Amino acid sequence: MKIAFSSLRPDARAVWLVAAFAAISVTQVAAQETRRYVTTDQGGVYIESPMGAMEVEAEGYSEVRFEISGTSIIAKYDTLYSYVGGSQGDQSPDVTPIMEGSFELEMERPGVLVTLSHPSVEAEGAGGMEPLHMFDDFLVPLPDEPLAVGVEWTEMMVHDGASQPDATYYSERAMSMRVERDTVVNGEPAFVVSVAQNVTNESSGIMPGMGFEFTSSSDGTDNGTAILAGDGTLLHRERTIEMAGLFSIMLQGQVFDMPQTMSFTGTQKLVADN
Repeated sequence: MKIAFSSLRPDARAVWLVAAFAAISVTQVAAQETRRYVTTDQGGVYIESPMGAMEVEAEGYSEVRFEISGTSIIAKYDTLYSYVGGSQGDQSPDVTPIMEGSFELEMERPGVLVTLSHPSVEAEGAGGMEPLHMFDDFLVPLPDEPLAVGVEWTEMMVHDGASQPDATYYSERAMSMRVERDTVVNGEPAFVVSVAQNVTNESSGIMPGMGFEFTSSSDGTDNGTAILAGDGTLLHRERTIEMAGLFSIMLQGQVFDMPQTMSFTGTQKLVADN
């Protein structure tokens, strides 16, 4: 089962029994610049269904380019895939619309992106991708003051709305950041920042390829560290996601509630553009 981790909305982790994110950051930038990030992800999902437990292991990889002009950014994927193995077999969603399209993003403030336009993806295709929310948490929001050892700040990220007319989506991220220490990367000064998040997700829609309705709710943590350059540019990030909640489907007039847990780790790195 090949699913693009960096494009899956939180409810699609349960829908397709995978979780994913691509953690990519664009912060304070100069005009006319290109940045390329490589991400890797791995983990698994466990669902207690009426037919027995379903457990899946997954891993993913992506390469994305950001073409930057002031606060305007065009994001394009060079590579986007993942692999999932389990008792349900392998499935391959069509990522062609994402690969061939582009995302128009706006830097609302340092470290916070807003998606202005995105490729069109049908609800029954692309493995439940939600292009409206692919870049929700690809950033590390920056503080109002310059980065320095000991600086602490918080951010509440709220995302609402879905790209499909028959779907709903709501997410809250209560973030706490702290500059733990300074470091040097490629001869340049940088900072190691801890990033701790309490996450709540709620969504509903139609199960891709199956046609019945679902609802999903989960709570948990998304914790890790990031290395930021002095101007806030993300150089490297590591994170661990632990979520638990309820996944429900409506089938033949009955509601089936299934506990779900998700555990994933990921890394992302700024690389030279070729």
